[in-house]
Amino acid sequence: GLYESLTTHNLYMSLWDRVGTVPPDVPKDPRLGLDRFQGPFDHPILPGVFATPILGLTCYVLAYQRGFVSTFMLTAVVFVTGFLCVSSGPLSALMVQLGLIIWNKVMGGVKARWWILLALTVVAYIVVDILSNRTPIEVAISRLALNARTGIGRVWIFEWGWVNILENPVFGLAQGDWKRYPFMTSSFDMFWLLYAMQWGLIAGLAQFAAPFFLMWSIIFTKMSDPRLASYRLGWLIGLAGIIMAGWMVHFWNAPLVLYFFILGAGAWMLEAARTPPAEDVSQDEEHTSSGLRYSRFAARAHPVRASASSARTGITRPRSRLHHSRSPGMELG
Repeated sequence: GLYESLTTHNLYMSLWDRVGTVPPDVPKDPRLGLDRFQGPFDHPILPGVFATPILGLTCYVLAYQRGFVSTFMLTAVVFVTGFLCVSSGPLSALMVQLGLIIWNKVMGGVKARWWILLALTVVAYIVVDILSNRTPIEVAISRLALNARTGIGRVWIFEWGWVNILENPVFGLAQGDWKRYPFMTSSFDMFWLLYAMQWGLIAGLAQFAAPFFLMWSIIFTKMSDPRLASYRLGWLIGLAGIIMAGWMVHFWNAPLVLYFFILGAGAWMLEAARTPPAEDVSQDEEHTSSGLRYSRFAARAHPVRASASSARTGITRPRSRLHHSRSPGMELG
């Protein structure tokens, strides 16, 4: 990605074009003195979208229990990759995730730190709504854009999107064209409004509510295992980033598949928290057992070994297992 941004030469497409079909190299203006990294994707904005949910997962899953330097380097690689697309949507989502990571680090000793952050966010929303003649979402979209033209364009998409939704609230526009200013293109760079505009308000609300319903369920699932709690926090931060990006970007092809994959990938934590893995006190079976600690496959049963005394008598007694219950915890991360 850095090579393409500095040289304008898409190395991925040059190599893969010799053995298969690749998407076209989209013409793009440089931003911040860099050519926008496109890589193997259909558009330069998509690498940033793809990197968005991976940032939180890298910090709290891949780098779990690693040192500061290792965690910093791994997280920086993901951030720089997303930054090289030089698009305001993914960059804003990456910055929000960094803010959440820093907040958790600084306020780690405060149990109510996420409730405090939520309260501050609500207060900020109300203050902006009172002081501005635009909605807080419109203010955020325009302020976070890297150039004024992109910012005002997304504000128009937001405004006209709601016009089309309210005019067709039940069935939407389906594949029909949407109302907009004559000078606007047909591109609709707002994932969360597109479903409501195309398929109706109920479909749009269901699509938007799905990640929040799952997040709410996982947040209030009691977890005592610190590894599992760390995985949960990384997943929540990554999903929060991609939710924010959806207000300024449309997801299609690989990033759309990744979004649904990330959404479904968190559901296993609900079952893992309710049924913690059994701990076997048998040293022999501990050395012979293998597999992932958290898995959707049932644990394999190990054959019962007979002792010397039972071999003489012909009676085999099964080894006992102890199942340790763990007290649930309430804190994220």
